[in-house]
Amino acid sequence: MAFMRSELSLNRVSLEIRAEVGSANLKVGSLLQIGRGAIISLNKSVEGEVDLRVADHLIARGNLITDREHFAVRVTKTSVDIHE
Repeated sequence: MAFMRSELSLNRVSLEIRAEVGSANLKVGSLLQIGRGAIISLNKSVEGEVDLRVADHLIARGNLITDREHFAVRVTKTSVDIHE
C-alpha cells in the first residue's frame, strides 16, 4: 500500500522539460560583437531532431512543430529508444 501512495504523490510533482534545438560554439570576441538582428548558426538542421531534457538528462527526442500559436515537439524516441 505504501508503494501506491508514493506513486500517487509522484503524479503531482511537476518537472521542467527543456527542448534543445541546437548549439553553437563562439569565441568570446565574436560573442561580444553580437547585436540585434545577428544570426547564429546552430549545429542542427531545420529538419533535425530536438532533444528533450529534464535537469540535463536526455529523456526523449522529437521533431519541432507548431500548433499555430506555439512551438511544440512531436516525440519520436524516448530514453529507452535512445539508449538501446
